[in-house]
Amino acid sequence: MNTTTPLARLMRLAFHLMIASAAALVLWTAWTGYLLATGQIRPTPTRAATAAEAIPERHAAPVCDCHHAHRDELQVRAAEPMPAT
Repeated sequence: MNTTTPLARLMRLAFHLMIASAAALVLWTAWTGYLLATGQIRPTPTRAATAAEAIPERHAAPVCDCHHAHRDELQVRAAEPMPAT
């Protein structure tokens, strides 16, 4: 008579639950993809926040009068040669 230990039964149950959840995830992804592709559901578009909503008024202007340099391109400088010793 073959009797399985409780640990083996638990591991078998966990394995089958993992397989079932993986199959359910694949089916759910395929189903929602189908609904999106056919236009049966439409995601709501996100609205960009205006400047007044993004930055509170008390933090709108910087405290310092820093001047940031504007660079149109990346500048690469060669390293200075090492003096011969």
